[in-house]
Amino acid sequence: MKQEITNEKTKIRVNKSMLNFKIFSLMKKQLFSLGMLLALIIVAGTSSWAQNATSEVENTSARTYVMITGSTHTFTITQGRPGSSLQWIVYDGLNGTTVSDNADYTLVSANSTSPAFQITWAETAAGNYTVQVTETNPLASEFCSTVRRFYVNVLDFDVLVYASDDAGNVLTGDELLECGEGNTANYGNEPIGTGAGAFNNQFGGAVNAGNLVPYIGAAAQAVGGHVAYTTRHFTLAVRWNDNINVNDIPTIASLGFDFDLTSNVIAELIQVNSGAHTTGSGSTFITAPLAAAPTDIPAGLTNNTYTVYFTMPVTFRDRWFSGSSPDITATLYADQCTVYQEATHETILGEEPSAKVDAPDLVNTSATQTILLSPATSTISVD
Repeated sequence: MKQEITNEKTKIRVNKSMLNFKIFSLMKKQLFSLGMLLALIIVAGTSSWAQNATSEVENTSARTYVMITGSTHTFTITQGRPGSSLQWIVYDGLNGTTVSDNADYTLVSANSTSPAFQITWAETAAGNYTVQVTETNPLASEFCSTVRRFYVNVLDFDVLVYASDDAGNVLTGDELLECGEGNTANYGNEPIGTGAGAFNNQFGGAVNAGNLVPYIGAAAQAVGGHVAYTTRHFTLAVRWNDNINVNDIPTIASLGFDFDLTSNVIAELIQVNSGAHTTGSGSTFITAPLAAAPTDIPAGLTNNTYTVYFTMPVTFRDRWFSGSSPDITATLYADQCTVYQEATHETILGEEPSAKVDAPDLVNTSATQTILLSPATSTISVD
């Protein structure tokens, strides 16, 4: 009997131990589940906070929208409540704490309290900005509000104007002094017919200086079906800020600018930019950049994705050299450089800041090209 009682007590102790073990295991599982739930709550809360974060850490430039100085943009929302009030504001940086200087942008219209907020970034704008709108419920005594923010990185670019060939390769030294293609190539040094022409011998009479006239000056535009033209090229290189993220570089489709082409014989100018202009100054557009970057570029440029090249032809009337018709020089200056999103130059991406026009590193005035003319040698006489 005692042995049976002892065995029963042993069973009870074993059962209690097993029960205690099961309870302990259950408690561990519950604690683990609570821990996981708490972690999920923390992560969810952190994620929710990050969506509306205002710290520099959470809102790096990788999360900003790139805009260019001189560009105009419209920020738009749909109001969440009829009759609510709206207030737009621009902050410096990504914290949303320091109100931006109004000199960094201008309101296109007085629209800081409407659903559409349109501004133009000034030339002085640079770096990160926060565009914020607050919608407030006017019926609540505590003025319940909803805040939305948009993060912007404003950049600018610099332009270099230089003498080049048609592929955008820079010309320097003796490359800037080249013979014209129109005179010797079209008229030659050989007879082109019979009679008293500029390239014929004296045929039984005195040398007639007037025979050279058709080949000098304005009259040289076309003689005997030959057109005496010489074309030179100039390139405008658009270089973005080096601190821009390569993935954020906007695609430029066309470039517009004001130009001033100076020459010692501007009357011999035929056309600028493939016939778009026949005078030495004006406003023009180059509708496409070079398909391939030039292989020889000016000092100060880096041949990478930060630079886009636009090349423009300039054509002069070629002729023979004389005292009244000297070698032709040409120098290009460009300002008001504006980049566009389309080839039809409709949407402005931005403008070159005036402070960077003819800046020390990249200047807007090219080197001077000279079209060398062949001498207007008289016809050969014999006695």
